[in-house]
Amino acid sequence: ILDLYETGYFYDIRVEKFAEPGGLRLVYAVEEKPSMVEVVFQGQDELGEDEIRDISGLKTYEIYDVAKVNEAIEKITSVIPGMKSPTVMPLGREGWSSLHSVVNENDFWTRIGQLKTCGAEGILVIPIEKMIL
Repeated sequence: ILDLYETGYFYDIRVEKFAEPGGLRLVYAVEEKPSMVEVVFQGQDELGEDEIRDISGLKTYEIYDVAKVNEAIEKITSVIPGMKSPTVMPLGREGWSSLHSVVNENDFWTRIGQLKTCGAEGILVIPIEKMIL
């Protein structure tokens, strides 16, 4: 059981035993970690798909890792740091986050290109009418 758990493919492995006439019945309950069956990059035309895969660090059939999502958020926040810090909110779809930030208008198109390189999608641009600092 320990060898199986140490493969890293499972959150939990439990053994349950039940008394039955003539002996015991063992039941092995496993809770598998999800893996990424497909990794798709959309909305990015400047770089080739291989280069984007290298930047993202994500691989098909790799175990899904929340830490990797957080690393991607760190890459994006280095591109658009916001006023003091961006707002990061989890979305209803597991593993997805929404990042809100303020970008200087003079740097806008450069930042958009950098965000797309990091794998950002669904970029919504809203003009700021007033900002109180």
